[in-house]
Amino acid sequence: MHIGSQLYAPNGFKSLEQGLVYHFLNNDSQRCRVLLVTFGAVHDQEESSAISPDEKSARVAFLRRDHFEEAIIAEQLLPCTTSAELPPWLGTTTIALLRARRSIAPELSDRHESRIDATLAHLWPAIERLGSILASEKPDYELNKIARASKPRQNLTRFRLAFYSYIAFGMNRWALHYSIQKIGKWDRGATEKKFGRPSIAYGERHGYSACSAEIRKKIIEGYRRFSGQGVHLREVFSQTMNTIFGCVTMTNAQKLKVFAQPNGEPIPTERQFHYVISKEFPLEDRQVIKFGYTRARNRLLASQGRFMEAVGYLMEKAESDAFMVPEQPLGFYEHSLLPNLWVVRSIDMGSGLITGIGFSVGSEISAAYRMAKACQLLDKVWFCSLFGVTIEADEWPSVGGSMHDIVDRGPGATIGAHARSTGWHPIIKELAPSHAGQSKASIETSHPKAVKHEGAPQHSVTSMTIPQLAAREIRRVIMDNQSKNIGTRLNNVAVIARVLPTPIHLWNYLSQMGRSLAVTKQRDEVIREYFTQVEVKVCDGVVYFMEQRFDSPALQDSGFLRIASTRDRHTAYILDVCVRHIFVAL
Repeated sequence: MHIGSQLYAPNGFKSLEQGLVYHFLNNDSQRCRVLLVTFGAVHDQEESSAISPDEKSARVAFLRRDHFEEAIIAEQLLPCTTSAELPPWLGTTTIALLRARRSIAPELSDRHESRIDATLAHLWPAIERLGSILASEKPDYELNKIARASKPRQNLTRFRLAFYSYIAFGMNRWALHYSIQKIGKWDRGATEKKFGRPSIAYGERHGYSACSAEIRKKIIEGYRRFSGQGVHLREVFSQTMNTIFGCVTMTNAQKLKVFAQPNGEPIPTERQFHYVISKEFPLEDRQVIKFGYTRARNRLLASQGRFMEAVGYLMEKAESDAFMVPEQPLGFYEHSLLPNLWVVRSIDMGSGLITGIGFSVGSEISAAYRMAKACQLLDKVWFCSLFGVTIEADEWPSVGGSMHDIVDRGPGATIGAHARSTGWHPIIKELAPSHAGQSKASIETSHPKAVKHEGAPQHSVTSMTIPQLAAREIRRVIMDNQSKNIGTRLNNVAVIARVLPTPIHLWNYLSQMGRSLAVTKQRDEVIREYFTQVEVKVCDGVVYFMEQRFDSPALQDSGFLRIASTRDRHTAYILDVCVRHIFVAL
């Protein structure tokens, strides 16, 4: 037990009352007594004027030493399970809150700090004589002598209160802070006086109070009726004054347009209107109403953390999205502008590695998403060879798809973006909200970015063919996987293991550790489930598709041409933009 220990008597004991908290001050061996103090509301016995029961006060309690020790042993006097940090008149205020207030407005807190310093300066003679004061027969009288001798003379009750508060709460200067928990919380609706700084232009008593329940109700009703997307608060105020408050527009002596109430009823000013709205509706709600949820989320709402924090394995979640290649290819003969190439990318949220790519011409279609899923499942060396791109296995090592697919509400969300067999579909299909790029930020931020030029509209033209553009985008994916900085994705274990902050190195590290949920399939099954199904015809010992002739030694050795010669149409599978390969179903 130490000075300031907080005790209570559950059933009362001798001079101690139940329901009060007592602070231990001194165990005097000379007088064989224990000195305690409790804080609350009492009437002063020495000064002529009585203190109101609502005022702050400190009352000293005496207990014989043997009685005190008896109460401790018999558990008639128990320590408080939760000790208060500050005196009871500070309510639920904590030291942390007082420190925070000082850091928010340091220019204002200096004034309060100086008040505490002044109080401590007057208390210092008493603190220096702490032992003799607590050992005296009447500690309050000794404190009163010091208060009278102070220059200037101190109020006796407040001096004793400050002394006991400072000692009982561990000589903490915050115990001398003024009460703040009720500041600004009194009811202002009971008076018709207008609050705030008096008007210099119109006079001290000009205007009405906006604190009455009736005016606040009308202001809130007006905001709910007239606020909306793109509506400025000034327009809401104008419509509220005309419709709800029944005002008319008039010209005052300064030739300014003002609102006037024909019946002389009280009306708010524009600033009062804004104040009531700010108190009733949080800033986030008002921004969502005016600008829409997407803009408010992008600019105002606090971050909810990184998306990759929700995953711990490779291919636990995969995001897919499409972008348009800005360059337009030229026709081979007439040199007319051909449709743009669209590219679909799929990214692993755990490592940031781009695991799949698909293509379409002219627009974003579901077949491009289906091709990206096929790319995820296939060996990348074989897949890239279909487009004439030669790579090594370690340049794009990912093989396997994800069972949690995240796309936006476009072609990627349709049934055509998935495998033909429902058993191959992802277990979880997550759709991001429309026009909300942050909902799948991993893939959105991985798209190639171009500098926006100012001036007249312009477009880029390239001499590359569409298949050549597709090959270039494949090489871009490989380059991004090897060069993108993903240092924020590395945890301490990966840093200690000296994993380079690139997607491909993090993928290799997690794959080596067995932290992967990727699902793999056989190549023939992937072709049948994800490639685009078409009809071809067999003629002259070869296969024709859209008047283009396809042949290979594997086709000749398969025996398919001898069996298929009696039928006109046969099933085959192709990849969009891949013009040199076709796969015939045997």
